[in-house]
Amino acid sequence: MDRERLEGHTPVIRIYLLGQCRLERWNRSEWQEVHEAAWQQRRIRTFLGCLLSVPSRMLGREQVMEALWPETDLETAANRLNITVHSLRQLLEPDLARPANSSLLRLEHDIFRFASQQRVWLDADHFEMLLQQALQTQEPSERESLLEEAMALYRGDFLQGEQIASWVTVRRETLQRKWFGVLLALADSYMEKEAFVQALALLEKLLQAYPAHEAAACRLMRVLALQGSRTEALLAYRRLEATLWKFYGAEPLPETRALYEQLQSSGQIGAVHPRLPLPVARGTRCHFVGREYEYQRILEQADALQSDKEGFPHSLFLTGEPGIGKTRLAEEVSRALSERGWAILWNKVYEQEQTVSYRLWIDVLRQLSGLEQVQGMERVLRETLSGLLLSSAPSWSARVARERFSLTETLLECLYLAGQKAPILLVFDDLHYADRASIEVFATIVRRVWLQPVLLLGTCNPLTDGEENGLQMLIRDLQAEQRAWHLELKPLPSEQIGRLLRRCSPAIQRSILEYAHGNPFFAIEFIHAIQEMEQQQGENEILYTLKFGSLPSTIAAAVDLRLEKLSEQCRRVLSKVAVLDHPFPFELVALMTQGQGGLSQMLEEALQAGILLVEKQGEQELYRFAHPLFGKRLYERLSAARQASLHRLAGEALSRLYKQDEEEVWCTISYHLLKGGQNPFTQRGKREAS
Repeated sequence: MDRERLEGHTPVIRIYLLGQCRLERWNRSEWQEVHEAAWQQRRIRTFLGCLLSVPSRMLGREQVMEALWPETDLETAANRLNITVHSLRQLLEPDLARPANSSLLRLEHDIFRFASQQRVWLDADHFEMLLQQALQTQEPSERESLLEEAMALYRGDFLQGEQIASWVTVRRETLQRKWFGVLLALADSYMEKEAFVQALALLEKLLQAYPAHEAAACRLMRVLALQGSRTEALLAYRRLEATLWKFYGAEPLPETRALYEQLQSSGQIGAVHPRLPLPVARGTRCHFVGREYEYQRILEQADALQSDKEGFPHSLFLTGEPGIGKTRLAEEVSRALSERGWAILWNKVYEQEQTVSYRLWIDVLRQLSGLEQVQGMERVLRETLSGLLLSSAPSWSARVARERFSLTETLLECLYLAGQKAPILLVFDDLHYADRASIEVFATIVRRVWLQPVLLLGTCNPLTDGEENGLQMLIRDLQAEQRAWHLELKPLPSEQIGRLLRRCSPAIQRSILEYAHGNPFFAIEFIHAIQEMEQQQGENEILYTLKFGSLPSTIAAAVDLRLEKLSEQCRRVLSKVAVLDHPFPFELVALMTQGQGGLSQMLEEALQAGILLVEKQGEQELYRFAHPLFGKRLYERLSAARQASLHRLAGEALSRLYKQDEEEVWCTISYHLLKGGQNPFTQRGKREAS
């Protein structure tokens, strides 16, 4: 083995986990694939996948045993783990006399530490690195090359076909979403060069993997239309419509419908597009409840801005937890302002489109081009759009500064012309997903429309003190300049949520109110689930399912999106305290985690992410989940054996913590011991005897 590899400057192992699992070792002058029988053992590949699904490449022994053998007793799981680790070390470094001396897979203080990317190259990590470089580069040709390299590396899903732990699924889904983004960005790049065949192949590949991907379906319709395949474009819409309804009970977005209607009527997609209708909520539409104060305040500010353009901020940010009603409030405001004569331009931002520069403003330009007031700017709009990868104009060659200047000036001119006839409301739904270049243009537009009747409204996730991103800094800067105002949507009161539940029995209403916790989306999804259950279950069975059954898939997905943003170590700690159905002190967490290092930092991470809250009761600080569904979801993801084990651990920890005042918490201790399969009176007798 050459000196550089011995010194750790270049990899000695290459691991492929995207698609078919493959292991390669460097052998003097070339890479050789490992075909040894041990590599064919599923537990070795799964163990390796668990380690490499964590960015730090570190996992505790207990975490690994729970992931690989959740239903197995501790001693058996430990023996299996020892055998697995020994076999993997022999595969990685077959020349070692003692595998325990491995430098690639070390065990320190019951924590497995796997070598870094410099020593053990992983295709998934390299894929993410290429994507990050593509996002950062300002050179279009280099960006396209990096995206193509990333696409070639993604040969399939992470640990495809392998049985993996539920928390490894988060890594798989994250990589898949990034792959979707790569395909979309490349498709746009190919469309810009009129390479429609290549763009078509990428979009079809994406839709084959995820048929409900609406952004890809829209692009597919456009490519087919540009190729003259109008019938196929219309069929693509109908397939999307059927898929959304079948799996989500939803309808395509208004802009997608508008594109379909344009194809039906004219069969062509030109540079000028019709003005899109106002958005409507997907699925079953419920009454708009609550938010009267916020609704009236926004309308009052909009009226004030219309009469005094210089004296009021021109941007508004609605923040709040997912499902709290930001989009619905923006919809109702849009409808009201439309009735007052405002022009409404609505834009939905998608996480998968973060790889596409200026995606936010591409949609705005396309909508502006349909307004009568800007008909004299068709050529400028067409040239600007072509420069942003959405038309068949010449290749994108201008430098970034010039390109941004051109885009900004075009937008400002169009907004000025359109604003001469009617005030304009620009809505950006899920603005937190916008790309960095779009955020910078947003800031410029807000600062330069101060004499125009233009209001920019963005909905976004909560601002947190522990996070500094481009959007958060933008909001703070604009507020400091008095160019923006911010409304944070809080949970709705029980009486307002109750208006959505008026057809449910009082008992079911109370149960839903407990779990919805002021979130209207959660309440509505529980209603939908109950409507299905009512066909086969009575009220008592429904109440039992609400309390002890799994969450509806839509709610579970929304909660998982929040939880997956935490580190694996933090989620591990929270999974343990999820068995506690009450506020808990730090000392109890310490006992249940058995002195795990960095506990304070993990709890702080959960606090910053809004998963935990801390409150004072007398002199004592107690933690609790910010939303009851966080704890419920963490708990239901545990295996039955793990739940029982943690209940026993909680009962024993409570008994030790309140040793002098056990009677005060005896009911809670008994509950946990019973859930853990132990007789609390027997255990109490043993302690007293000792």
